[in-house]
Amino acid sequence: MPHRNCKPLLRVCFGLALFLAAHLQAAVLTNVSAIRRVPEESMNADRVRLRGIVTYFDAKSEQAFLQDSTGGIQFSVSDGDTNRIIVRRGQLVEISGRAAQGNYVRIVNGSESFEDEEFNMTPVHVRVLGEGILPPPRRLLVHEMGNPANHSQWVEIVGVVRSVETNSLGFSENKLSLQLTTTRGEFKAIIPAHSPSYNGDTLSGAVLQMRGVYGHIFSRFGNLIGQQLLVQEQADVSILDPGSWSFGARPVQRLNRLLRDPSGSMRVRVQGVVTMHKEESGFYIRDPSKWIWVQSPQSGHVNPGSQVDVVGFPTKEAGYPSLQDAIFTVIGSTNARPPNPVNPFVCKSGSYHGAFVEMEGEVVELYSEPGNQQMLLATDEVVYRVRLESDPRQELVIFPEPRSKVRIKGICVNDFRRRHVPVEGAADYITSSFHIELRSNADITILSAPPFWTFERVAWLMLASVAALALSIAWILALRRQVSSQTSLIQHKLEREAVNEERTRIARELHDSLEQNLAGIQMQLDAASGNMQRSPDGARETLDMARALLRHSRSETRRSVWELRSSALEGGDLESAFRELMVTLHRNTNVRISIGKSGEVLRMPASVENNILRIGQEAVNNAIEHGRAKQISIELEYGTHCTTLRIKDNGKGFDLEAAPATREGHFGLVGMRERARKIGGTLKIQSARKRGTLIELVLPMHQEPADFTKQQPTQA
Repeated sequence: MPHRNCKPLLRVCFGLALFLAAHLQAAVLTNVSAIRRVPEESMNADRVRLRGIVTYFDAKSEQAFLQDSTGGIQFSVSDGDTNRIIVRRGQLVEISGRAAQGNYVRIVNGSESFEDEEFNMTPVHVRVLGEGILPPPRRLLVHEMGNPANHSQWVEIVGVVRSVETNSLGFSENKLSLQLTTTRGEFKAIIPAHSPSYNGDTLSGAVLQMRGVYGHIFSRFGNLIGQQLLVQEQADVSILDPGSWSFGARPVQRLNRLLRDPSGSMRVRVQGVVTMHKEESGFYIRDPSKWIWVQSPQSGHVNPGSQVDVVGFPTKEAGYPSLQDAIFTVIGSTNARPPNPVNPFVCKSGSYHGAFVEMEGEVVELYSEPGNQQMLLATDEVVYRVRLESDPRQELVIFPEPRSKVRIKGICVNDFRRRHVPVEGAADYITSSFHIELRSNADITILSAPPFWTFERVAWLMLASVAALALSIAWILALRRQVSSQTSLIQHKLEREAVNEERTRIARELHDSLEQNLAGIQMQLDAASGNMQRSPDGARETLDMARALLRHSRSETRRSVWELRSSALEGGDLESAFRELMVTLHRNTNVRISIGKSGEVLRMPASVENNILRIGQEAVNNAIEHGRAKQISIELEYGTHCTTLRIKDNGKGFDLEAAPATREGHFGLVGMRERARKIGGTLKIQSARKRGTLIELVLPMHQEPADFTKQQPTQA
């Protein structure tokens, strides 16, 4: 009985084993179509064993593609440097690995640990079975180019070559990279370049029929950025229509019609006259209806005025139609047409885009760098750019200075921007600004030079003036310090010289007056001693003379001592010196002394002022001691031609004619005259008995100007 209960359980286990075996058997994928149907969650779990024909292999990029009856797929055949396997296009191979998800479509990966960082692939196991036969390529229609199902498929495409590059980065050498277009859009083709006839000039504009592996181009972040066709052999490329055939096979269109329908899917043919050529870029042409920019990879320079036949792809370049990837041939030449006189408002409207125009304006500012020089021009209160392209290896062209009036000729180029809000029935782009492209510096004519006093020159002049002023101030300050230092040195030197001079003068005066007086006193005393017995009256007269000499000597000694102590002239003028002197010498007398001055005070050399002061002192002493004066007036008069000192007293006076020099009180007159003569002055004395005395010193202004300094009069 127990064995009867086990039969159902055995049946269940047997069925489960059969199911697992069938499932394991089904997990081995044997065709491309099955791999494409595998759910994404099963990737890297399903094993793959495929047989098919190699349709493309590149040793440098290590890319390989296999085609079976259901489709094509990509796989990797190398793990770097350790196990490189080389296959050829057309071989029948068997590959083993696992299904995986690539950047965009399914691929076949291996199970090894090596992983290709660029393609996210690991090498599969490859077994070469022999040579096979390539299947007929699938004719890929233009509307199928964006379908992911066509990735890695062996296809055939027809396209028109727009540009050719010799650098096919990432692929083997001897490859050309072609940019082609169809009515659907553009794609890239990598073809062999073994034939020397394959270059930019021969292939540009040609219609090619190519067989290869179609795929997509991804960025390093896995984003789809384009399509490409990988062509293995040169025999897979057929030229259906060389570019040169297009000139005779297509009708010539007018440029204004091209502007109305700038569809870039089909090439068009136009003819026109070149107005400006830009090296390695293209040229502007015109016909009787319009102007347009032509971009061409074709080499060679085209001179303005050349008539050209052009075939290219119409495209909206930055908002304005142009011909791109064009081929051309020169069919003649014509005389250059004069430029169109325009104003900035007409240029900004966009109706003269690409036209050869002429305008006048004033240079506002300059910008220069190698290969690109610009200047800002102002016309009718509108500021716009004028640009000149040149060879960066050549020296910069000298543009007119700012504020120059110029006339310029060049191509009007508008800048366009897309409308923020679409307007029904209106263009998508509107003009925002414009600039003028010069052909050469000969397109600039200077109408008038800028005024000499430009803003920059005024600024430089002001800067130079400020700098000169600063330097002048610094120089003046330095000079003042130097003058102050020199003045101090000169002052000390003058003080030393003045002291030495004063010592010499006092020594001379003591020798000339005091010593002579003492000698005279001694002689008088000797004479009196000898006459005492013989002539008493004569002896008495001799003693009187000796007494007078002694009084005079005392006066001279007192005056000399005062001169050594006086500093009246050091801090003031003659008036203040007289006041100080009178206060010092006659403070205890009952004599009234008045001091006054008139005219503009004129300072004289120290020696001159000192002698004037001594003359005045001697005159006052004589008036007090000998004239018994009660009132004395001292007047200083500063004139234009002379300085006058007047001393007048109301004393008893004396008779000038009868008064000998040896009489009492008259020794000082000789010294006063001597001092006046020494300083170049004239001393006048007026006196009469009982009528007082007037002494006048007149000093002419015949000395050098440096000896006299004007000073504002001080209050008496």
